[in-house]
Amino acid sequence: MKVVIVGLAVLFSSSALAMNSSGVIAKILTWADYTGGVYLIQLDTVNSQCSDGYWLDDSQSRASANILASALSAYHSKSAVKIYADENNDWPTRGGQQCKIQLLVLE
Repeated sequence: MKVVIVGLAVLFSSSALAMNSSGVIAKILTWADYTGGVYLIQLDTVNSQCSDGYWLDDSQSRASANILASALSAYHSKSAVKIYADENNDWPTRGGQQCKIQLLVLE
């Protein structure tokens, strides 16, 4: 219960956080060395504010690794997901518009 309450508090405490999209994960992109552990998730639906997908740095925390594990699970089972992301936090080393993942919900 504490996790749900904390998650909701984080979710609603930032005005930059919004439900960007829901759909099925079409691609999970990872790079060998130059990104330092960043991965990019693209859905089968496109959101104009996050048109090139949703990113997260897997080296930042265990929570990032948990999101990646959930994304891989959803990808392989073709389950629908909702991604909540910071639309103002674009990944600076790649062209296009990517939003930093804050929450991934398997539906």
